[in-house]
Amino acid sequence: MRTMIWATLGLVGCQPLDGPSLQACTEIGCTDGYFVAFDPPLSGNGAWVIQVTDQDGEVATCSFHIPFNEDPTDGCDNPDMLSATISGTQLDPVDQELPDVFSPSVPETWAMVVTLDGVEVAAADLAPVAEVQMPNGEDCPPVCEFADDVVAVSL
Repeated sequence: MRTMIWATLGLVGCQPLDGPSLQACTEIGCTDGYFVAFDPPLSGNGAWVIQVTDQDGEVATCSFHIPFNEDPTDGCDNPDMLSATISGTQLDPVDQELPDVFSPSVPETWAMVVTLDGVEVAAADLAPVAEVQMPNGEDCPPVCEFADDVVAVSL
């Protein structure tokens, strides 16, 4: 048995230093996506509508009422293209807000319009620049694309 262990160690110890290297990949994850923050966050009582149109003409809309309630019409109609963060649902209405929206992929372009009670409070033509992320190194998966922007809001 000892001879077998020493023979195995001897073979491992004889690996050439300039030979092929073994690469170990970690399993750190990342997420594709596009975040657009509102500056300032959307807040104030009323009916909020966020609408985006991408480079192919596809439209997605999110509609919310502040104060937040259980209105069945509140939400986003195309979560594969657009979702919204709502903050402070259990707080006083003056502390409730919509700080940002998210898309699970980075579009080439987005035309965004935000309204409060039918009055435009923000509009932007966005052309996100994706950052490629490889958290485990160049030769290891995953490879993700991420971008973010800020849209100015006039309240």
